[in-house]
Amino acid sequence: MLMAEDPQLTATQTPFGVVNFVQIVGVCAEEVKAAQQWSVPGVLNILKRLRGVGGEWLVTDMRRSKIMQELDPQCRSEIEHGIRMEGSNLSGVSTRYLKTGPIVFSDSGEILNRLSTEQTDMYQSQQSKNPPSFDHQRNVLHQQGSSLNITPQDNSLSIFDSLHLCLDAEAGSLLSLALRGRVLHGRHFTFNAILDNQVVTLVAPSVAGIFVESKNPYVRHGPWTQIYIPSDFATEMAATLDVLTSSELTLPTTFHWEKRKLAITIECDEYIDGMKPPSPL
Repeated sequence: MLMAEDPQLTATQTPFGVVNFVQIVGVCAEEVKAAQQWSVPGVLNILKRLRGVGGEWLVTDMRRSKIMQELDPQCRSEIEHGIRMEGSNLSGVSTRYLKTGPIVFSDSGEILNRLSTEQTDMYQSQQSKNPPSFDHQRNVLHQQGSSLNITPQDNSLSIFDSLHLCLDAEAGSLLSLALRGRVLHGRHFTFNAILDNQVVTLVAPSVAGIFVESKNPYVRHGPWTQIYIPSDFATEMAATLDVLTSSELTLPTTFHWEKRKLAITIECDEYIDGMKPPSPL
């Protein structure tokens, strides 16, 4: 589903302020993907001009059998051009599985792709005793622009030499989008854990208000971890992570950029489903 301004019900002034009416538009999976990669308004504008997929009023037809890319093959190039020129408007997603910790090697020299409770607890224990309000962070992280409006005190930051990020498959499939559509356009992208108080933001060097830098690319502030990704590394990562869109990929799988001291593991659903839910705070 996508959301649009209602084309018939205009904004209405009430004693309590302005009311804007929202229309829910039913779309196909490929159309949702296009909206994620580019922008919701861009996809809605295409739907409006095509007969059979909504038209001017964006009427949902549950019986339609063709997606917009099939009805108008030229819209594929329009979407690709939009992504290349404008990037993505998607600034973050919620994820059912999100873990961060140091990179740990086994006796054989391989990265342990599953972080133990002790490792994640050790990582999280180094956070500030008085972090900023998480509600404030949540609001900041969903901004569409290229700035993060928080400037923590130096003594509230925890700087790490290496970082191991673990995500579920659905969140992992968006990593290339986050890098190509956001970071390479000077923006940020956030993964927000649904079940516990953890947030990870990928940031471009040009994003204002960040507390990471080239010398300290992995920094934690309260429940919020930022990862500093310069453009050359973003391009390298995106090319490596393109494989995550394949349905034949065997999970769990770990990607390691040794020189950058960064590892990313994409976990299988069976392991995540068998985990105990986090204790309430």
